[in-house]
Amino acid sequence: MNPHRTAMVAQSDYEPSALERSIRRAIDLVEFDLSSVRGKHVLLKPNMLAAYSPAMAVTTHPEFVAAAGRIFAGAGAEVWVGDSPNGVQSIDSVWKTTGIRETCAREGLIEKPFESAGSIEKGGFLISRVAIEADFIINLPKFKTHSLTVMTLAVKNMFGCICGIQKSAFHQRHPGAYDFSRTCVQIAQEMKPALSIVDGVIAVDVR
Repeated sequence: MNPHRTAMVAQSDYEPSALERSIRRAIDLVEFDLSSVRGKHVLLKPNMLAAYSPAMAVTTHPEFVAAAGRIFAGAGAEVWVGDSPNGVQSIDSVWKTTGIRETCAREGLIEKPFESAGSIEKGGFLISRVAIEADFIINLPKFKTHSLTVMTLAVKNMFGCICGIQKSAFHQRHPGAYDFSRTCVQIAQEMKPALSIVDGVIAVDVR
């Protein structure tokens, strides 16, 4: 894979077979070697901010997660799905309302809630054990605006590797856009996702 390569593929809706073809095309364009995941644990890291329905376009669409899951499972990986919501609502309601739970059950993907797995210190951050133990992290952010960082894409999505109430503490310690953005960059550099595939089929302005 060329780490400096970025691809953009047009996709007008979440029709499963067309979406899978588009994601596979994007993976091919950035020259990611799917054979490298055979026999490995692959973590799909969507944006599961809170209990929003897919129609609201705030979280990564479940069909986007499903399509990526089929691709990596088809390449021979054991596919996990995990994130840490913002902590305001129950974690169980987030998995259900976002549609990610039903997707995991339907596609044979393994639910890995970050909170229940515990955290490990890495680079000065307490990171979910799930994210640490995965062989590959495939980052699946949602394309949307953000009240502090203007936009939230691949780098900001890795902030979810920090669990629960720790996120609020980081926001309190770094209330400004510059300091908070720098923290997000540091977390992304520590986690080093193997690939980021942005769900930009429908983007949303949440400001």
